Amino acid sequence: MTRVFNIEGEDWVIKEGRWDWDSSFILDWLKIPFPADISDKVMSRFKLGFLPREETIKKHFKEYIELRKYLGYYENILDNNHPNLKEIIETQKEIRQKAIGRVEEIEKHFKIKINKKINEVFESEEFFYNFLPKEYLVVGESISPQNKSKDTYYIIQEQVKGRNMHDTKMSKLNQSQRKQLAGIIYMTLVMIKDTGLIPDMKPKRINMANHWLAKTDNLIWGKDGLKLVDTRWFWDYYKNPLRRGLIIPELMVNSCKFYLNSTLKDVS
Repeated sequence: MTRVFNIEGEDWVIKEGRWDWDSSFILDWLKIPFPADISDKVMSRFKLGFLPREETIKKHFKEYIELRKYLGYYENILDNNHPNLKEIIETQKEIRQKAIGRVEEIEKHFKIKINKKINEVFESEEFFYNFLPKEYLVVGESISPQNKSKDTYYIIQEQVKGRNMHDTKMSKLNQSQRKQLAGIIYMTLVMIKDTGLIPDMKPKRINMANHWLAKTDNLIWGKDGLKLVDTRWFWDYYKNPLRRGLIIPELMVNSCKFYLNSTLKDVS
């Protein structure tokens, strides 16, 4: 739900919250404009409002803070000047370390038997990895001509250059990449169990819905490893079907369960 700008000569992008909307998020070749206000009112019934109003910005940022606890790992980030950086790092380390002992709990909750090779992932440095790019949140006036003079938010995010998951053959992943992928999937399941939040890793095309995670463009293999670049859209696993969406949460969870074991199978 953002318009993305590259910053010339810099390794950063700017994502501007949009007040206009079209259907390209459903089919990348189909761009039918929808009345944004009406669409937002309909989606708000599912707790999925998207227009960059103050309450929406606060809600999405609160959800990002939860994401940062589970998929972030800032131990080696030296140039982050956040005033609570020490507390953030301690929280991330505690969650990641305790997750190692939660396999049976996760198995029982999601009705899955996790391949025992997960222990090899836990023992690797790939498990203690930061899956999120650096980013900053700013609120201000729109710069796009489509949304001129309207208040919005900006996510200033580290640009991740590399290969999208959609364009990656699973069989071509090396051992380090397999451990990273298994790590992010396992930690995603832990986050869903604890918070109900499901990060959106939607497939590139709607006909790939059964491969919600493996065919996404929201995961990118950059030079330093795997990164999740969509940090502001979540589905709620614990809401009733009307509020959370009827199908997508199950598709996402089932995709995580399938690809976790599929990835672990070839870990050595």
